[in-house]
Amino acid sequence: MPPPVLLNALGKLQAEHEFEDPKIMGLLQGLIRKYPRMKKHYVHQGDENDRLFSSDYEHSGGSTCDACDSSQEVERPERETTDPEIHYGTVASDNVKDATIRDTLLQCVGEECLCVEMEAAGLMNTFPCLVIRGICDYADSHKNDRWQRYAAATAAAFAVELLGCVRAKQLEETPSARELMKSIAKVDHKIAHLEESMNSSHLKMVLNRLPTAAGAAYDSSESWLQATCLENNRVDVLREICDWASDPGSNSTALF
Repeated sequence: MPPPVLLNALGKLQAEHEFEDPKIMGLLQGLIRKYPRMKKHYVHQGDENDRLFSSDYEHSGGSTCDACDSSQEVERPERETTDPEIHYGTVASDNVKDATIRDTLLQCVGEECLCVEMEAAGLMNTFPCLVIRGICDYADSHKNDRWQRYAAATAAAFAVELLGCVRAKQLEETPSARELMKSIAKVDHKIAHLEESMNSSHLKMVLNRLPTAAGAAYDSSESWLQATCLENNRVDVLREICDWASDPGSNSTALF
């Protein structure tokens, strides 16, 4: 669960975007002006390179889709702008490069699932945060890196805009990540100790319920054998059996 300070900032930003354009494009343009050499990979890569193929059509090979059958492309309405679109919802964790698996995952998780990714897998289970991802492919066999850097830049720009909505006072009242991690570690330790204690108690309870056979316990016949057996007789016999059984040159088999 993301911390309240980020959820409040996110709600404020969503409300602002109802009547104002996001600042993402302005931030990206400022980045390009400052670092012109980044323009090739950190701008929109063109609609002609945004290709979605039918789920049952596999990639033809190579690092691009130049050899793929264009008749297998899914027709979609033309977008009014190339500005990044912001989506809010569930991010699934998996390394998917198969359209069939992608569609099956969507059916299981539901329409609120926006994308699948690996970098933040399991992060929210141990660290309270808000995951922001730039979508760069369709999780199918046609996956390539062309849109990756542009997607990363748009996600970073959104993060900058989001942090601008964080209230300073609320931020001061929010525990630091280090403090949260220490608290989580303490809770994990207590849970582990509790589980160990429960397992130990359960084991004792199970062992106490096991039936016992009279005379089967070690030394249960000590009293009447003591007079007829030589000292350390049983120990010597057992040691001799172990030595014989562990002798690599012995090919004999015996049942005791």
